[in-house]
Amino acid sequence: MSSSRARRFGGRLAIAAVLSALLLPGVLSLSGAQSGAQAAVPAAKPKTGSSWKIVRTEGFSGSALPTGCEAYTGKYAPGKNAWSSKDVVVTGGLLQLKLEKKKTSGQPYTAGGVGCWGWPQKYGKYEIKARVPVGKGIDSSLTLWPAKASKTSAAAFTGLELMAPGPETAYLTNGYGTKSESAQVVGKYSGKVRTYVIEWAPKHIRMTVDGKEIYFSTHSYSGSRWLGLVVSNGDALTGVPDANTKLPAKLQIDQVRIWSYTGVRPKPGTITPTSSPSPSPAAAASPTASPRAAAAPVPTTGGTALEATSADTGPVLAGGVWPWLLGGSLIAVFAIASLNYPHYRRANRAGPPLRQ
Repeated sequence: MSSSRARRFGGRLAIAAVLSALLLPGVLSLSGAQSGAQAAVPAAKPKTGSSWKIVRTEGFSGSALPTGCEAYTGKYAPGKNAWSSKDVVVTGGLLQLKLEKKKTSGQPYTAGGVGCWGWPQKYGKYEIKARVPVGKGIDSSLTLWPAKASKTSAAAFTGLELMAPGPETAYLTNGYGTKSESAQVVGKYSGKVRTYVIEWAPKHIRMTVDGKEIYFSTHSYSGSRWLGLVVSNGDALTGVPDANTKLPAKLQIDQVRIWSYTGVRPKPGTITPTSSPSPSPAAAASPTASPRAAAAPVPTTGGTALEATSADTGPVLAGGVWPWLLGGSLIAVFAIASLNYPHYRRANRAGPPLRQ
């Protein structure tokens, strides 16, 4: 091959190389977008269904406490009563916890209380159907206590303390480990069997009476807890019975049902409490103000940031990236062929191409 022809052919090859260099980055860029699109894994969809699964129903049909529950004993240190198993009676389909004017262990009153510390669980829904006694100086409590006792146990206490001296008031406390919140709600809590519910999930505490929400908080204790059912008196909040209070009085519990938490987030509530630094609800002389309306929850899309942006990553390559890489190579080949084709036609007019 002559030097001039060699220079011309080399020039065409150089141009072809330039075109290939211009084309291939675009193909590789598209391949990168395709790889990114393929790597995007959709986030798991939020769980659906019920937040709760029934695990226990106690109807008190026998004459003994359910397995896992025991009567309180000893003194109620902040108050004026001592505990006695004789004031805990299961009869007629009811668990009856009695408060009476009777000296026990140096205290002027005797009362019944039950701790179901054989039922510990982390999160759950607790439904207690009960009739609250009327009268000043009687505290009927439905409570959750931490399974592992510690110096900060009072800050992990959550429950309803129901008093019906007129006006009837529910004193609500939510302890979440290091601090507690509390509120008081005036309502009707005596007179008949009512349904009291505590829903306890991660970042979720809701309390209802006969289906009406009276408390909601996003602060929640994360340890295991057990259920306590108690009638007491004499602490700074409750006081002692007066002449109009009929004794003995009974907190009558008709049924207890307990659900476990399934992992499905419950719907948010509408009530939020006022923060309270008080570590002990029973010893609080002045509970905080009544609840106020909660701020509307921030809606969520249920997706991730990756899902939100994956639709904007650019065109998707049909059939994957390899056909496009192959196509890019063929483009380069065709570019070289097209640059040499005019010279090949000119050479054929004069006869076969000359060999070097």
